[in-house]
Amino acid sequence: MSYQVLGVTPPHWCLPGPLAAAHWTPDQVYSLVVPQGVAEEDQGCQMYNYNYTLAASLGFAASLANTSRLHDGARTIAACSTRYFNSTYSTTVTEWDLVCERRALYSTTFSVTHVLRMVSCMSQGIVIDAFGRGRCAKICGTLYLVSCLLAACMPSLQLYLLLRGLVAVFEHYLYVACFVLSLELCTPKQRSLVGNLFAVPYALGYMALPGVALLVKDWRPLQLALSSPALFLLAYHWLLPESPRWLVTSGRLTEAADVLTQAAKVNGNPPLPRDRLMAALVAMHAKKENESRKKRHSVNRSDANTCHGVLPRRRVSQQGRKAWRWCGDVGNSVRSLVSSPRLVVVTLIVFYIWFTAAFTYYGISLYSVNLRKKPNAGLYLIGGPHYSCLLLLQGLAPEGPVWPRVVASLVGKVTSAACYQLAYLLTGELYPTGVRSLAISLASVFSSIGAAVSSYLNDLLVR
Repeated sequence: MSYQVLGVTPPHWCLPGPLAAAHWTPDQVYSLVVPQGVAEEDQGCQMYNYNYTLAASLGFAASLANTSRLHDGARTIAACSTRYFNSTYSTTVTEWDLVCERRALYSTTFSVTHVLRMVSCMSQGIVIDAFGRGRCAKICGTLYLVSCLLAACMPSLQLYLLLRGLVAVFEHYLYVACFVLSLELCTPKQRSLVGNLFAVPYALGYMALPGVALLVKDWRPLQLALSSPALFLLAYHWLLPESPRWLVTSGRLTEAADVLTQAAKVNGNPPLPRDRLMAALVAMHAKKENESRKKRHSVNRSDANTCHGVLPRRRVSQQGRKAWRWCGDVGNSVRSLVSSPRLVVVTLIVFYIWFTAAFTYYGISLYSVNLRKKPNAGLYLIGGPHYSCLLLLQGLAPEGPVWPRVVASLVGKVTSAACYQLAYLLTGELYPTGVRSLAISLASVFSSIGAAVSSYLNDLLVR
């Protein structure tokens, strides 16, 4: 949500070149060029089609007293390409002129992050399941820090959009890896509590965001200030353990035993004897292998026939067989999400919940700055029928005091935020260890679609 504080849109109006060269004050320019009677949101994009070279030579008082000398025939209105921003600090909007005909680029700075995140989500679960939760969290935490710092130094909008997209990709990899790791480090009875507590730092960071933005005005120092907490992510390389459940599933039993022994020491409990612990882990791994073998049996047989049908047996290398087997495992994981009619329904419901939660959450968040300007914030609530009472509030006072819309926005924000976090928790508990990361990642695709759509819809409602 730093998109909102990095891209604050200050009041602005057209600034013709001749008047700027003549050093007219902003108030003088505003009094002469801004058309009267046009919509408020168009006043910063349009100006009277005057002869501003003549106006600069006549001076402000003479030009304002006799504007008929500045145009031939009827007075017309034209679009402008240069503007004055009434602000003492720089934002992404003022630096790259992201208003008027370029306003879509402002929404793109938000949507591109979710579009790239949506693309990454298609492989995210596979990568986290293949390489481990802890390893992905460590690597992505470092890359996230580097991307955040580089984003503050980008000289062009295109490079800035690219870096913002990479920040979103690495942030979501990091979030999902740590969320899954947190669930797998606790017992099933503790997952609800741990899953809810996992969202507390996000809420605290969101609460701190406006305060930091008040202290640091210019967007580049602000980007650096918002990136500074990510320095603590470097400690992951020494402090963050790997998921013992993932290690057992992957057959790395010795490492799983080391993690569990260290966990017992940290918790103040005496560790199990090494031989008993290893025997239990071997039994768990054997049980999971038997279950996986039964699921893969028919698929592996057909894959083997296909492989031998494509290449002669003697030409299939060991690496090729391993890659083929890995692709088969990935296919099995995806198919396990829709392996029965009941699971198809459950998975579709989960995807819809994620889309609705993101669409409503980001829609209300992005539109909150316009509550005093437009009475249409309730339109965001069409994404979730369960928020219809808020839509009713909007209809009751479309042009009245702002407080009903503020209350509606806050209630919608609270419920959609709760829905968003519960979607993570529900998905993490519905699916087993082998496909948990994949399920959350695929659900995140629909979440990113909802978030990306909300920013452009926000611009349409403002207009």
